[in-house]
Amino acid sequence: MRRRHRLALVGLLLAAGAPELKAQAAQEPLLRGHFALVLQNVRLLSNVRNRLPTALDANAGGIDLTLRLRDSRFAAQLYFVEMSEQAAGTGKYSSLAMTLLFGSETAAGELGVLRRPGHSPVTDVDLDQMYSALRLGGRGATALGTTPIMLGGRAGVYVPLGGSGKSAHGFDLETEVRWVAAKLPVGASIGYRFERFNVDRAEQELGAIVTTFSYVFGRSR
Repeated sequence: MRRRHRLALVGLLLAAGAPELKAQAAQEPLLRGHFALVLQNVRLLSNVRNRLPTALDANAGGIDLTLRLRDSRFAAQLYFVEMSEQAAGTGKYSSLAMTLLFGSETAAGELGVLRRPGHSPVTDVDLDQMYSALRLGGRGATALGTTPIMLGGRAGVYVPLGGSGKSAHGFDLETEVRWVAAKLPVGASIGYRFERFNVDRAEQELGAIVTTFSYVFGRSR
């Protein structure tokens, strides 16, 4: 009899707490992530076989949109930048990356598709043909003590795809210092990015100081 009373008491306590748990879950946002404006101070070096190397210093701008479902280990990122200038006799540099992340916000693997210009064997002009490549990589971040500052880094390699991207390969490395306000939905970061992108007869190296200003949404209340 006492056992039945205990089970009944446990059931009443769970029933009483259920509405509170449901209300708490309802208050948690379904989506979280950030939308950032990206500013880059870029130096792009191009080396086409049998030509003198060329260098371009320019600014680039773009966006970074990252979305993650509540309680999910997966996230999606759209990243696009484009230079405001171009060197004489070349096309304009831009880069589009669509990435699936799997893991936490502090450590995740990356699988994505990269699309960017390179040397065209048809026109013999640099940055005049778009190439696609598969990108495999990872990222990590750690808090700087009890401060709202995070130290992060990411790296990836480019694997050739079929079609126009069959000869595209390379890698990228990036570091950042990121800050997110404790009570406001805003953040900022500064870091450095290095890329090497090779296609048939041509090699590109890009170094950039990267600054972002972001709107952060979906954080727990």
